Amino acid sequence: MIGCNDLMKEYVGAAHRLKPKQEALQEAIEVIYQNDWLRMVVATDPSLSDRLFLAVEICIPNVGTTNRTRRDDTSQTLSVLRGMIEHLEYLCRLSTAGFNLQIIREDCLWTATRFLPISPEVDDFRVLVPPECVLG
Repeated sequence: MIGCNDLMKEYVGAAHRLKPKQEALQEAIEVIYQNDWLRMVVATDPSLSDRLFLAVEICIPNVGTTNRTRRDDTSQTLSVLRGMIEHLEYLCRLSTAGFNLQIIREDCLWTATRFLPISPEVDDFRVLVPPECVLG
């Protein structure tokens, strides 16, 4: 599981790497964290020099269905359902912390977005720590 300090380190590293693009008024995107459930991306905004756009994208993970029994399917389905509930609660926490929520696609891609300073505070990342959901 990734912690808030690790997320902040990844963000600051991305901010440093993206700075030349931002100064050149170019758009650029970098993934700072990814797992089966979500990915976090940082993007430049040519109109802002002191902030970056952070997006958390969440969708139901792809689970294979080959060579499994009905019991395995039920167990897998419950695991995915519990994980989705945890991630929806995570989205609610992000919304409370000032992130904007959207449903992007009909197949359930949720996003939480917010502009963050290039030199953020660690508190900005406490709410970003995602739930730990293992698919079983």
